[in-house]
Amino acid sequence: MKIAVTSVGKTEQDAVSERFARCNYFVIYDSETLVFSAVENIAKEEGSGAGNKAVKILSDNEVSIVLGPKVGPNALEALDAFEIKIYDFKNAKTPQDAIYQYLGKELETITTPVKNKHK
Repeated sequence: MKIAVTSVGKTEQDAVSERFARCNYFVIYDSETLVFSAVENIAKEEGSGAGNKAVKILSDNEVSIVLGPKVGPNALEALDAFEIKIYDFKNAKTPQDAIYQYLGKELETITTPVKNKHK
């Protein structure tokens, strides 16, 4: 299983990103190999539709779980369509923290979108 975390940097020790579709990177943890990798989120540069494109990047990288902040309705709908579950990473400081919280069953699934998430 591959778990992605929204991140400002490329490693599991960088800070998590409080933005989903506009994060710099997705740090991906492969639970079978126990290896972290990073994928640049090129969707962040989009004028519109960044959420859908970010979800496509996750799907292309075979991610089944994403840990991140609350998301808007379009991103949540796209995640549902690609059967990717999203969990709120709460107070995690790094992608590694978020992964530990997820594996410890401390995180809650995001099922309701936020309105006007764009800043």
